[in-house]
Amino acid sequence: MTDYKLVWGGWTLSWGERLAVKAECEILSAHAADDSSQLSRQSPWEWSLTPGIQTARTIVRDIGVLLAAVRVRLGAADHLEILLHNVEASLALSGREAALPLSSIKASGDDARSELAVQAQQIGAAMTTWLREDAVNDVAISRYGLAALGQLEIRSRCEQHLWTPEAARLIMGPTGSPLVMQLYNEFLHQVILLRDALLPFANWQEIPFLMDNAEEVRVRGMRWLEQGRQQFLVRLLTGQVPHRAIVRFAQEVLNTTLGSVGYGFQYRLGTVLPAALGIPISAAASPRILLRWHPVLTVKTAAGAEPEEAVFEYELDDYYSAASMLATTLSSSALEPQLLAANEARLVTVERESSGMIQAMEPSTERVIQLRLRMIADGEIREVDLGQAARGHRYLYRIQEPAAHSELPIVSDDGEEAAEQSVHADWLLTLPGLQSAEEGIYTIRTAGNPLVQWMLLGKLYPENVIAAGEMKLKISYAAARGLGKQFGAKFIIEG
Repeated sequence: MTDYKLVWGGWTLSWGERLAVKAECEILSAHAADDSSQLSRQSPWEWSLTPGIQTARTIVRDIGVLLAAVRVRLGAADHLEILLHNVEASLALSGREAALPLSSIKASGDDARSELAVQAQQIGAAMTTWLREDAVNDVAISRYGLAALGQLEIRSRCEQHLWTPEAARLIMGPTGSPLVMQLYNEFLHQVILLRDALLPFANWQEIPFLMDNAEEVRVRGMRWLEQGRQQFLVRLLTGQVPHRAIVRFAQEVLNTTLGSVGYGFQYRLGTVLPAALGIPISAAASPRILLRWHPVLTVKTAAGAEPEEAVFEYELDDYYSAASMLATTLSSSALEPQLLAANEARLVTVERESSGMIQAMEPSTERVIQLRLRMIADGEIREVDLGQAARGHRYLYRIQEPAAHSELPIVSDDGEEAAEQSVHADWLLTLPGLQSAEEGIYTIRTAGNPLVQWMLLGKLYPENVIAAGEMKLKISYAAARGLGKQFGAKFIIEG
């Protein structure tokens, strides 16, 4: 068994058993063209996604077959750029044709919608580029031939996706037909479904999808996701977007059978965890709500058995009502702690019963797991709950680096600033429960160790915790005064 290793900088987080999913994707994709060549060229046929493990890129290639069929039927009137401009308009975040008008509702400081808006723009741009590349290079024609594409038929119900005036004139013009309209409608709907399916994942280009076209479960293309997508979009467009809603949608996108929702999960093709894991906590680009797929089985299964699905749940269901240890004095050791020099950590699993605040749709026997982030220094073990650390990251404040040539704040050596205290991370991590204090500002030096920083996020009560990067101490203090709630203690985690 080979450990999976998440590496950032000179630090490593290890866990589980690495999966060779990428190689499997490449093998199955290579065989897809061979399988498609067996399709009948003599009679009408229906479109579907290629069965097996696919990625966003290969799914776009399959969806592009519908576009190719539209162009074949339009004949001399074909105009690729008009058809693709409609795709761009549908994938935009504003405008008449936008299927996901996030720009009109995204407010300043709305982290969830801001991250998802950036995601949607990047995914939409990439998908349009791929569609254009495949169309220009006649990929579908090479794969199926003009005759077969001319025989492709589909019945597509109207999904209320608006067409640009130019696309409408083209599709409904003299060379158009009801069949052309339905082919293009289905093409556009599949593109939108895929874009939205990829939204929860920071590494969306890597996500493996297991496509099953068995007759008893077959649904055309990505349409099996319609109900889950609709529920997610209602939250996204009309109310708050809690992290569990992102995770729930991700579970549905990857076609799991999980009924419970935590902060991450394992499915047949890997593990999904908060995307911020592996990124410096002070980085402005560190995602707060997105997820990341990892090619690893976190929860072990019996030899020869299929990988089990599992939910990763928080140790504290409701951290707000959990008793935090309000330390009236936080002392500091003069010794440099060994923990800061440690460059390795592990995730360890703890079985947990499906109960408490875990959100289950119906009673189940699925596995519910707690993940512990563990570091060892000088023979001593330090552990925190990974879920609590992820929660702490979502509520983290960040001090922005001062702009070049900007005037730095002047901080005196006495008065209010002198009340600041320095606390060693190693000592803090020996204390029980979540830690906070009634007042004061406490700086915690980590020597830039991201593993220690994540440990601290799992130990500190997630209310006034601030990431300061590698800035000077006094600058950090001056900036911290204006961040967070103006009551209680503040903890500055320094790089």
